Amino acid sequence: MRATILQGFHHKSSTSFHKSRRSHLLSSRSCFQSGQIESEVRELIVELHNEGQSLKQISGVLGCYRHHVYRFVKPYDADGRLSIQKTGIKQEKLSKEHKDFIKDKQDDDCFITLRPLKTKLFERFEAIGSFCYSFKTVTFVPERRNTLENISILYMDIINSLRHLSGDQ
Repeated sequence: MRATILQGFHHKSSTSFHKSRRSHLLSSRSCFQSGQIESEVRELIVELHNEGQSLKQISGVLGCYRHHVYRFVKPYDADGRLSIQKTGIKQEKLSKEHKDFIKDKQDDDCFITLRPLKTKLFERFEAIGSFCYSFKTVTFVPERRNTLENISILYMDIINSLRHLSGDQ
């Protein structure tokens, strides 16, 4: 079955290269065992699919699961990509506004170190330094919490709880 599927496989360059490269690709199973598929195997999958071979036939020849083949054929049919699109995106630690602020400070003073840059960033974006141990966690204090009325209420609660703990009721 392997020979019948690969008979129609033609590449645009020399055929002697393809015979040796094709046999090498099909004999090595390491790319499927490790979970990473080489770019040559991806190209081979797409070429065989373009020639009309079914996903079942291609997976049988390559010795992998059908869904592995489908993971390359689907994005190629959609927009011509040979790579798989990443499914998750890591959230950025700094927003665009933070990055622009840092770039402006570096443009003003190119010798600024990380510690003063960090304090200026905290001052500019109203973050409490004791809650922010690094750029990874920046905690913003909402304005509605910082009214004079709320501050005085919190102050009285703290004083009362300290009196209660010390026994001065």
